[in-house]
Amino acid sequence: MTMMAQIELDQVHKIYHTRRGPVHAVQDVSLMVEQGEFIALLGPSGCGKTSTLRMIVGLEEISAGDIRFDGDRVNALTPQQRNVATAFESYALYPNFTVAENLGFPLEVRGVAAAERQRQVQRMAEVLRVEDIMDQLPGALSGGQQQRVGLGRALIREPAVLVLDEVLSHIDAHLKFQMLFDLKRIHQELGQTTVFVTHDQMEALALADRVAVMSEARLQQVGTRDVLYHAPATLFVADFIGEPPTNFFTVSPAVNDGQTILCSTASNLKFHPSARRAAALDTAAGGELIVGLRPQNVRLQADDQSMALTAEVLINEYLGEQTILTLKNGEDTLRALAPPDVRLGRGDSVTLYYAPEDVLLFDKGSEKLIA
Repeated sequence: MTMMAQIELDQVHKIYHTRRGPVHAVQDVSLMVEQGEFIALLGPSGCGKTSTLRMIVGLEEISAGDIRFDGDRVNALTPQQRNVATAFESYALYPNFTVAENLGFPLEVRGVAAAERQRQVQRMAEVLRVEDIMDQLPGALSGGQQQRVGLGRALIREPAVLVLDEVLSHIDAHLKFQMLFDLKRIHQELGQTTVFVTHDQMEALALADRVAVMSEARLQQVGTRDVLYHAPATLFVADFIGEPPTNFFTVSPAVNDGQTILCSTASNLKFHPSARRAAALDTAAGGELIVGLRPQNVRLQADDQSMALTAEVLINEYLGEQTILTLKNGEDTLRALAPPDVRLGRGDSVTLYYAPEDVLLFDKGSEKLIA
């Protein structure tokens, strides 16, 4: 394949001018995508990820800032000049062309000789694992097969950058699992620089080398799944990454026998942060803080590092492989994961355990991670 591009976004902005005034859809986004990297732009609808993608491709004019491919500024270049290929959620295959003809058409347009075209089409068919359906029309294919052919038609152009825009949005759960596997395998085989836009954290975390999380037109954090999960930079990232969502509590710090304790303002829950995070409170702004504690880190069994909480069961959701407990203490509600055989009902009192290292601390005003 052709050389993969390194992509750099440098303080990029996008402003749309509407009858109601300017809309700042992307604000001051800086991001580096390395050659051959698979990066996901993740966020809810309206966060700016699609506008960012369209500026990378060259479909939207950049209001401010620069985009560079391998160090060269591409702001004024067309998608063809940037050598970017895009695959969308709609398959956009030519209905009267066979699979082989659909795959070969981008090469035919470029004037590639028939023999070379056939060789590249056969190679792409092997990568996509569609060799047995090459003479079929798109209408006879399954959704997953159509998606793979659409992806192949983008890849066969040997683009410097491959952009995938919500390509799994309308696929059922079983087929999505297979497509996740296929996308990962194809990327590993071809090593294409890939930007993948999605609102689904499962897709992003399963596929990407790194994930760029966006909210309200701004880039919140870029990192691996481990960094986003264990050290979320903001309250939004902590809430958006992870299922079930993170438990949050408004707390006030107190010191008891030299130990920092975080007391909930809405219940009698008390949290003991790690020594490292407690030390960081000395330089943090005073007043109330936000504690984050993931349901996966709230357990029914204790270990040597555990601290205890008590709460009352509100809901026991049996999900086959696990149980999600929704519990209450005062005005605070929280969720905890439990084994599937747990037999707890509404009103039962439960002792829960957590490790101090799992207590995340956020500044209430800025909503940024303290430590």
